Amino acid sequence: MYSDKVAFKILSWLESLATDPELCLLRELTLYFYFIYTNDDQAKGIKLILDQSGYKKISDDLPD
Repeated sequence: MYSDKVAFKILSWLESLATDPELCLLRELTLYFYFIYTNDDQAKGIKLILDQSGYKKISDDLPD
């Protein structure tokens, strides 16, 4: 339960970041971890997009 609180605080902080092009990868990772908790199919979709966008190493290292 405590780890969920910490995870959601981190996700909330990441969502508050400005939407600059340099932060797009960070934004996608934020969405990925949010969807790990809420919608597994969406998380898999983001993982696939990262893989196809040239971020294979990052995609491979993400938890399922």
